[in-house]
Amino acid sequence: MELQAQPSLHQLETCVKVKDMQINHIIFKDLYYNADSSELELSQRDLISGKLDARSKELSFCFEEIRDQMFVKKLCSISHFDVDSLTLSNIQKINKYYDIFLDFSFPNKVNWFCIEAGYTKKQYIAYYFDRIIKISHKICINMVLCGFIIKGDQLKRLLSSFKHCKLFELFSCKLSIPNSFNLSQAMKNTKLETLMFYHCDFRLENCMSEDRKELNSLIEGLGTSESLISSLKELDIRDCKICKKTILELLEQNGFGNVKILEGR
Repeated sequence: MELQAQPSLHQLETCVKVKDMQINHIIFKDLYYNADSSELELSQRDLISGKLDARSKELSFCFEEIRDQMFVKKLCSISHFDVDSLTLSNIQKINKYYDIFLDFSFPNKVNWFCIEAGYTKKQYIAYYFDRIIKISHKICINMVLCGFIIKGDQLKRLLSSFKHCKLFELFSCKLSIPNSFNLSQAMKNTKLETLMFYHCDFRLENCMSEDRKELNSLIEGLGTSESLISSLKELDIRDCKICKKTILELLEQNGFGNVKILEGR
């Protein structure tokens, strides 16, 4: 089984922009490579051979890995740092290191942030929900949630919390929206341009009216926000088992007639 490459020392130095303190090569070496010498030698060799892109500004953590656990604990000592892209993966079960990272070690500013619960077994978002909301103001451009089960009231609060972003994406999530919601105040002055529901489950199998209730609830809820109607440019519903005719009708009825649709297959 091929292991995912961990960020290299140069990747960390490139992606971390220090505001309040100077962090040099030696400090990063102590922070991230506090493991056995063979791991350090492998990472240095990979860096020299070009296997790890030193120009990358991306960080990816899986806190099932011991080295990532060690790193996040020491990262608490850094008061301010920014990254372009950050991914937290495989949160299939409760893990205190995710809590530590989100509560105490999260970057001051992130352009693109993704939390992956997994692609096969979906997780209820409830456990991490408050922590995600708490750090929402630190996400600047794109927010992605993958593999979660999300209820209507939770979706409303997520949209409100990330309304300053340009893109909000739910990937391979299950949405439970039995009733519509009102976003008229919650989405005021939103900057959202793209909403993505790629490979999400709306409990739809075809275009029959009896199967449209939850999709109706979603679009009607989105349509309660004049700000969102003005700002939204694109809606991605690929792989959602929703036919184009159905979504076009709902969008037109709720004020989104000019929105570009990436339609289902």
